[in-house]
Amino acid sequence: MYTHKQAGKFIPANWPSLVMKAPVAFNLSSFALSLLLVFRTNTSYGRFDEARKLWGGCVNRSRDLARQAATWLPGTDPADVQLRDAFFRWLRAFPWILKNHLREKKAWQQDLQVCCGGGVQMVCYQMLFTHQPKHRTS
Repeated sequence: MYTHKQAGKFIPANWPSLVMKAPVAFNLSSFALSLLLVFRTNTSYGRFDEARKLWGGCVNRSRDLARQAATWLPGTDPADVQLRDAFFRWLRAFPWILKNHLREKKAWQQDLQVCCGGGVQMVCYQMLFTHQPKHRTS
């Protein structure tokens, strides 16, 4: 298309031609480039799939814990209701705490305000800054 436009005088004559002088070099390097892209894509998908499995496990365990708490604390006693509500609040805060624990840039105050409305912030602050992982994602 470029050469057609250049021949039709749509492109200035002083612009360089894009005709390949040695297409063999391009054919040899394109195979290596395609292998490199395939390996990078497979590696990327492998990391994504592993993260999805780990996150799915966290979600399933959270659901199990919520079900067990509802089973073990079914009463209408005010102490049971308060303990169950506190447990559910901590359980709801867990994904946000985990996200902030693994990232370099922390937004834990805003996240906990959104998910819990406050109340668990001081303990979370201590957990986030005293028990840092050795490898963090950005």
